[in-house]
Amino acid sequence: MDDATTPTMRDHIVLDIGTGTGIWAMFVPPPHLHTNQTRTNDHSDFADTHPAARVIGTDLSPIQPTWIPPNLHFEVDDCCDDWVYGKDSFDFIHVRGLYGCVADWDKFYKEALEYAPSSFPPLQYIPNSPQ
Repeated sequence: MDDATTPTMRDHIVLDIGTGTGIWAMFVPPPHLHTNQTRTNDHSDFADTHPAARVIGTDLSPIQPTWIPPNLHFEVDDCCDDWVYGKDSFDFIHVRGLYGCVADWDKFYKEALEYAPSSFPPLQYIPNSPQ
């Protein structure tokens, strides 16, 4: 995408489901969400790179670090339970490596799309399989 069509993160809310240690929320910004910046391998914090975005990482276990950017926070939550957020709450949802964790993927995707219906793409799933 060129800069004219790349969505910016100004005032956006990003949800990282199954955040684990929080590595994605902190160190791996998705290339299509960069704002007029050249993607580098410097591992800039996602939340630091997008200070106007609010980033939420959820997981079953509270194993994330406590020293994080002010616009990033972590919550203990089970994505297979009823979601505690309002509909249309997110601009981007990131999911990675949840094989074996979600029993009903159709229900999960339907629910996720209800919570991020207006973004492009509303949901990013990165398979965690050997190449």
